[in-house]
Amino acid sequence: MGNTSQHRGLAIRLAALTALTPFAIDTYLAAIPRIAEDLQSDVPTINLSISVYLFGFALGQLAAGPLSDRIGRRPIALTGLTIFIVSSLAIVLSHSSDNFIFWRFIQALGGGGASVVSAAIVRDRFQGQESARIFATIGMIMMVAPLIAPGVGSIFLAAAGWHSIFIFLAAYAVLLMWIMTKHIPETKKEHVTPTVSLSRHYVQAYAATLRQTASYPYLFSQALVSGILLTVITNASFIFLTYFEVSQLHFPFYFASVPLASVVASRINLHLLRRTERRVILRTAAIAQLLITALLVLYTWMSTPVIWVTMALICSVIATIGFIYANNLSLYLDFHGKTGGSANAIFGCATFAAGALFGGVSSLFYDGTLLPISILIGVCSLLSFMSLFKATAEASPQQEQDEFPQKPSTP
Repeated sequence: MGNTSQHRGLAIRLAALTALTPFAIDTYLAAIPRIAEDLQSDVPTINLSISVYLFGFALGQLAAGPLSDRIGRRPIALTGLTIFIVSSLAIVLSHSSDNFIFWRFIQALGGGGASVVSAAIVRDRFQGQESARIFATIGMIMMVAPLIAPGVGSIFLAAAGWHSIFIFLAAYAVLLMWIMTKHIPETKKEHVTPTVSLSRHYVQAYAATLRQTASYPYLFSQALVSGILLTVITNASFIFLTYFEVSQLHFPFYFASVPLASVVASRINLHLLRRTERRVILRTAAIAQLLITALLVLYTWMSTPVIWVTMALICSVIATIGFIYANNLSLYLDFHGKTGGSANAIFGCATFAAGALFGGVSSLFYDGTLLPISILIGVCSLLSFMSLFKATAEASPQQEQDEFPQKPSTP
C-alpha cells in the first residue's frame, strides 16, 4: 500500500510538470482577440504564436533530453522552469506582436526543457506494465489541464486582462520549481562521465536512440495520434464558435468535453492494465479509433452535421487517445535504457511537430465545412493503425512474462 501511494504521488507531481504546456497553450485561447487588439495586430498573427510555441517546445525537448541523460533530470527541469518564468514575465511587458511571439518562442524552449524529464524519470524507475500504469495516471491527470485551462484563462481575462494570464503561468512554474526541488528526487543516479565534448554527446545520444528501430512504430503512431488531437484543438474555435455558433460563454464547456473524454478513457485504461497486456489494449484502441474516424468522415460527407452527433464522434475519437498514449509511450521507452531523456525528447518532438503540422495543414483545406477536418483525422488514424499493426501482434511468452511479473505493484 505504501508503494502504491508513493507511485501515485510521483505520478501526480510529474503530471503537474507535464501539464505546463497545456496550460501555456489553452489558458490564453479566449484572450487572443484581446491580445491582437492591444498589440495593434490581427487574430491570425497572434494565432501564429500557438504554432511557434509548439515548434519551440519541440526544440526545447531536443536540446534538453540528452543533457538530462548527461547531468541529471532535476538541473535540466529547474533550468527550463527558470527560462519559462522569465519569458512569461517578458510577455507581460510586450508592446508588439513580434515581441509577443518572440518571447512565446523562448517560453516554449523553457517549457520543453522542463517537461522532457517527466517520462525519463518514469523510465529511470519503472518498466513494462508498471510504467504503462504510471503513464496512464500521468496522462489522466495531465488532461485535466486542457479541461480547466480555458475557464481559468477566461476568469483571469475578465478580472484583470490578458496580462494576468501570463503572470499566472509564471506563478505556476514557480510552484513547479518548489515541487521539483522538494518532492521529486533525482533519478539519474549514474551520470554519463563527461569524457566527450557536449556536441559529441548529443550525436552519440541521438544515434543510440535512433538505432532502436523496433521502437519506431510506437513513435510514428503517437505522432499521428497527436496530429488528431492538435487538429481538433486548432480548429476548436471554428467548429464550436463559427460552424455551430456556440456562444463564447458556453465555448469552454464544449471545449472541455474533448479532454474530458480522454480523462475518462485514461482511467479505464489504468484498470485494464492490471489484467490486460498493453499491446492488446493498444491494438484494440487503434482499431476502434479507425472505425470511429471512418464514421466521422462519412457523417460529415453525407449529411449536414448537428452539434450533438458531431460532439459524440469527436469525443469518442479523443477517448481512444486515452488508451493509446500511455501504452505507446511505455512500449517505446522500453527500448531505451540509459538514453531515456534523449528518447523522450525525440518522442515529444515528433508528436508536437506532427501535431503542429497537421493542425496547420487543416487550415490549408478550409472550405467552411467539417469535411476537411474529418478527412485529415481519418488519414492520421489510418496511418497510425498501419504503423501499429505488426508491432502489436501477439506477444511472445517471454514478453508476456516480462509484462506480468508474479507480484506487480500497482500505482
